[in-house]
Amino acid sequence: MVKLELPSSFLSNAERYAERFKALSDPTRLKILCLLGMNEELCVCKLNEALGGPQSGISYHLRILAEAGLVTRRDAGTWSYYRLNRKAIGELLSCECCSALTSTDIPASS
Repeated sequence: MVKLELPSSFLSNAERYAERFKALSDPTRLKILCLLGMNEELCVCKLNEALGGPQSGISYHLRILAEAGLVTRRDAGTWSYYRLNRKAIGELLSCECCSALTSTDIPASS
């Protein structure tokens, strides 16, 4: 019988990866990340203009993204500005995470 083991580096980060991938599972949140990726920083009102819908809905999605660590927030007076957390996005695309999900040892399906 083959003993199966997950890489310890993947195990120690699995919960964080899961939370971040869950945050990415909504089309509106992906659109927000795309807009933030194309701009250095955006206020909620600009995101609302671009995406439409109620501002409370945009704020809800931003909260989910912030809790997952995918965006950062800066308050200036009554305005809130958001930025893409490029380091967190990079971690999701890292060799550690991606290599745990793909393997060269498994033959391709024909």
